[in-house]
Amino acid sequence: MPVNPRDLLTEGAAMRLAGDHVIGYETDGASVLLGDAATVIIADPRDGTDVSGLGSSRRFHLHGPFVGDVGARLFGRPPDSPEGSWAQRPDVRPVHLLTRLPEGHLYLGVGKPEQTRYTHGCLEYAALTIEPQLPRS
Repeated sequence: MPVNPRDLLTEGAAMRLAGDHVIGYETDGASVLLGDAATVIIADPRDGTDVSGLGSSRRFHLHGPFVGDVGARLFGRPPDSPEGSWAQRPDVRPVHLLTRLPEGHLYLGVGKPEQTRYTHGCLEYAALTIEPQLPRS
């Protein structure tokens, strides 16, 4: 299903972006869905760099903690992982970013993982660049 930034999706349509065999993870203010086709991150509409969601027209913040799969999908293995090295490439499947609104889920674009912070093997924070950049309005 092709989607464009600023498209309004139902919850079911947003979840279908992930594809089959979806595993869901929840954190305060955000849901992360890992599926065969993509990663889908749906955040509540909150402002600030200390909460998950849209930080600016170019930046999306995700706050954990998330163990295992979410960090590996976005960034490859953490530095202390016995299964691989930090240099291992992240997954090539797209990361779709959405925000929840009363009228549906607003599609923001594709997220490119840029920054991360791990604590004791758990993904605590991730910053993703939104592509294409959203209009300032």
